[in-house]
Order: sequence, then structure tokens, then C-alpha cells
Amino acid sequence: MLLAAALLLCRPGAAGAQQDAATPAAATAGAQQAIAATKQAPPFVMRDPNGTWRGLAVDLWQAVAAEAGIDYAFQEVTIPELLDGVADQRFLIGVAPLTITRAREEKVDFSNPFYTTGWSIAVPHQKERPIILQVLEGLFSVAFLLAVLGLAAVLAGAGFLLWMFERRRNREQFGGSAHRGLGHAFWWAAVTMTTVGYGDKAPVTLGGRIVALVWMFASILLISTFTAAIASSLTASQLQGRVKGLSDLAHVRTGTLGDSASEEFLRERAISPVLFPSAEAGLQALADDRIDAFLHDAPILRYRAAHDFAGQVSVLPATYGRQDYGFIVPQGSGLREPVNRALMGVLESTYWDELLSRYQMPE
Repeated sequence: MLLAAALLLCRPGAAGAQQDAATPAAATAGAQQAIAATKQAPPFVMRDPNGTWRGLAVDLWQAVAAEAGIDYAFQEVTIPELLDGVADQRFLIGVAPLTITRAREEKVDFSNPFYTTGWSIAVPHQKERPIILQVLEGLFSVAFLLAVLGLAAVLAGAGFLLWMFERRRNREQFGGSAHRGLGHAFWWAAVTMTTVGYGDKAPVTLGGRIVALVWMFASILLISTFTAAIASSLTASQLQGRVKGLSDLAHVRTGTLGDSASEEFLRERAISPVLFPSAEAGLQALADDRIDAFLHDAPILRYRAAHDFAGQVSVLPATYGRQDYGFIVPQGSGLREPVNRALMGVLESTYWDELLSRYQMPE
């Protein structure tokens, strides 16, 4: 059958394409209507309220099935059921955004890849706060207070050394009680470090002047370090959330789909995730603050975040790893070659470009 005719037939309403199977049944190409197992995963697989199946993977499969002359009906199952059902030939084919992995390839055969992506991380959405609140939060942050305490300790140390040399021979400026002398020495260390230099205090002993000389040069480094510490604490207060990237996932409550390639991806990196049956369940847990991050396929996360969890979760811009999506058939199935030939024809056609544009998917 010509590809043009196939694309015409693959539009919603093509014979057999939008029906649901009542029960699983083994089938091969050319036999009675077979089952294409699927799982909702917008924007690849979606089901309208009227029961019509659509999505990037669905529309692509409709075109492939029309080209290969396959009559089928959709049946929705879980991903484990989909893999097992195709493996034991209860289903003709699996139509979903299924990541091609070595473990899955041991159970089923994959078609050629039809889409390449990666994993992204969803985090709770953080509302913008007034800049004054962010600055005040930074000023009272632990990092800022530690920087101030550290500077005070260094000033006290420099002042104490100067006082030890000056307290007897320079009684007018650093003499008197220990409390009074140390107070003056601390003041001298502070004005010297900040280059204010009022000139009201100055060492007269050789030891005191050596301390003063060392302190002047050391102050250049200290004031730069302290300035950087302040800037860092204020900047940190403006950064949203606890998770900035993949390296943070080992230290927070991270969720993903169970029995998925994303679970395998995390466990390979020594991250033990909280498992969910669906992306929707995981994102709801994220919105409810039951987890801190959710890792899943980038296009599915972005679609869900924009359409179902707008204002509740955000997806970080980075993408990790590589995922190649393909359809699955039973091992050794004679269907694989005709599906691949039809698939390549559709992917090379303008219809594929139209599908990518329709579902707003990057190429």
C-alpha cells in the first residue's frame, strides 16, 4: 500500500484503529483483529472522554498499521502487563513511549526508535517573593551568621596579639584593664581591616608594628573572602528549592515510576527512589510535599506540569541520560520487519513533521 494512502487511513476514524479490545487474544498480522496494548502517557498516548485514542505514539502507530495492513484494537494495561503480555504473545504489539533497554530486549523485540529524549527532574513550584524578604532572609541565614562570627573571631585574634605587645608600653591607647585594652585592640583591628584608619590607635612597639603590618596584608584577603561569603549567602536565599540537579537527588526524597527505565537509571547511581504507579501519582505526591523531586521522561513531565499541575510543580531545564522510544513485538515475531519498514517510511515523511508540530514536540 502506498504511504500516502496509509497516512489518509491513519487519521482518527480509520477502521479498527480507535476500538478497544474487551479481552486479550493472541494474534498475528493478517489474522483477526489483534490487540495493541498501550498505556496513557501524554503527549504520546492520550484518551479523550469519548474513548478516542490519540497522541504522538498513537498517531504514528495508526500510520504504521495502515501502511503494514494491520487490523487491531487498543487495550489499556500497565507497563509491566504490557511487557509481559507482548512477551507471551497475548498482545500483538506494545504502543507507548517505551524506552529501549537491555533488560527489556531480553523479553521482547523492539522496533527501530521513533523518538529520542532523556530524563528530567520535577520539583515543587516556588512562588516569587519580594526582593526585600529575600535579602532579609539572607541576612539572617546560617551561612551569613557563621561568616560574621568567623570574622569577629579573626578580629579578636588580631586585636589580642596587638594588645599583648602594646598593653605595657602603650598604656594610653591599649592600657588599663584587660577589658578596656582588648576593646581598643579590637577596634583597631576592625578599622585597619576596613581601611577606614581613623588614626586614633597606633602600635609603638616592634612586635606591635609587625602584627600591624601582617594584619594589613591579611586584611586584603579577609575582606575579599568576607564579601564573597555575604554575596553567597544572599544569593543562596534567592535560589528556589533544594534540588538544582541530578547530584542533589541522593540527598532528598526522590520519586519515579516503578518497573521503569527511570528507576534503573536512579539505582545505577546509588539513588533509592520512592516508587509510584504513574507519573500523575508521583507529581501529585510532589505537589503535596510527600517527596522533594520526581524524575521521569522529559517530554511527559513537561506536558503534565503544564497541563495538569500548573502552578504546583516545575521541571528543571536540564535533561539527563538518553532514551530511545520504540514499539515492542514478541521475540522472533514476523511483524517486526514490516513494522520497521512502515515506520521508517512515516518518519521520513512530512506527516511526521506535522505530528511533532501538532503535539509541540522538539525534533
